[in-house]
Amino acid sequence: MDVAQAKKTLLAWSVDGKEDKLTLFNFNTPNLCGALGCLYTGYWLRENQSAVEVFQSYLNPNLPANKPLIQVGDDRGQALPCLEVLQMEGNSLRDGKAERLRQLNYCFNGDRYQLADSQISSFKHKER
Repeated sequence: MDVAQAKKTLLAWSVDGKEDKLTLFNFNTPNLCGALGCLYTGYWLRENQSAVEVFQSYLNPNLPANKPLIQVGDDRGQALPCLEVLQMEGNSLRDGKAERLRQLNYCFNGDRYQLADSQISSFKHKER
C-alpha cells in the first residue's frame, strides 16, 4: 500500500473512555476491502504509553441512509465503551422494500474488543 496515499484517505474517530481514548480508523481505500468488507481498526491511546490495537474487523460500510455503521454504546464498567456496529444481514432484500440489519455489540474486556451480543431488526425502505 502507498503510505502517502493512505494518509490522504485515512479517516479517524476518537471516543473518550474512562481511561483515555479509543481511536477508530477507517483506512478508506479499496486496497483494504474485500468480500468481507473494509478493514476498521481501533487503538487504545493512553498517556505516556504506546498505542495498543484493541479492535480489528472487516465491516461493510454500505448501509441504508441514516443508519450509522458504528455508534458508541455504554461502557459496562470497562475502561473503553462498547461499540454498536450495524451490518446488513445476508441477502436480506425482501420484496424490494424490507431489509434486515444486525446490530453487533462489541465490548472491551480489558484487553481487546470482543463480540458481546447481537440482535436482528427489520426495516422498510421509504418510498421515493
